[in-house]
Parts: sequence; C-alpha cells; structure tokens
Amino acid sequence: MRLVKIDLLILVLLLFVSCGNEKEIYKYENGISQYLNEEFNVKNKNGFFYFLHLSDCYTCCGTGDNLRMLTEVSKQYTLTVVIIGKTNRQDFVDKIKNLKKENIICIEDSLNSIQYYETGVLKPLLMHYDKNENVFFKRIIDSDIPFVKEYICNHQEKQKLKN
Repeated sequence: MRLVKIDLLILVLLLFVSCGNEKEIYKYENGISQYLNEEFNVKNKNGFFYFLHLSDCYTCCGTGDNLRMLTEVSKQYTLTVVIIGKTNRQDFVDKIKNLKKENIICIEDSLNSIQYYETGVLKPLLMHYDKNENVFFKRIIDSDIPFVKEYICNHQEKQKLKN
C-alpha cells in the first residue's frame, strides 16, 4: 500500500512538472513579423496588434462588433489596428474614421498585401507583444469579443500600475 502511495505521488509530481508554463507559440509569427516589417516598416512590436479583415465581410455583423469594441477600448488604451482590405459599407468607414481619432494607431492594408505572406490571418486576430516577443494571441470569433476586450483592458491596467 505504501508503494502505491509513493507511485501515485511521483505520478502527480510528474504531471505538474510536465505541464509547466510553456506558452503557446503562434505558428505564423515569422510571417506576421515579415509582413509588418516589409509592408509598414514595423520592426519593434510592443503592445497590442489587432488584425481585422474588411474585404470579405460586407454582411458580417462581427466586423461591426469588432469595430465597436475597438472604439470603446481605444478611449482608454493604446493599440495598433491593422485594417486589411477595403469596404463600401458606410457604417464601417465611419467607425474606422472614429478609431483614427482615438488612441489607436491604424495601419491600412487596402491592397490586401497580407495575402502574400504566411500569416494565418483569416479572421480577426489579437497579438500581444512585450519587447518584440509574442506573449499571447487569440483568433477571434464573434463570441470572443467580450473576452478580448477584457484581456486588453486588464493587461493595460497592469502595465499602468507597473509604471
């Protein structure tokens, strides 16, 4: 019986050690870096980058929800939004104009140049960088928008407290 307890304890310890703090790495990080560097001369990535496709989404309600969330977040926090493609929807155009008035750095890829890079950006994507190192990423579906907003706000607040 004592031997079983020791084996069980060793098994539990091995599980804790093997489930360490390895962070998930974005598979297309090199393509993202190459795209930002070659297309927009962004070499030093720090903070939040939000990639948002417009061209394939004429009827998407999620695009409007993303733009609305970004507008709300931008009133308090700084982030970089990469707008990919063009849209003829006036409500989207107006929301993008409002974003540019806030704390948002807007990078516009109206020619959809991202397609020439291996980035994996098909849906909205949030990338969080700390001193050029990707510390978090999230492919965003419509139901993730509240989580993404909370993530951005919480991490920006923590950063303010550090400074």
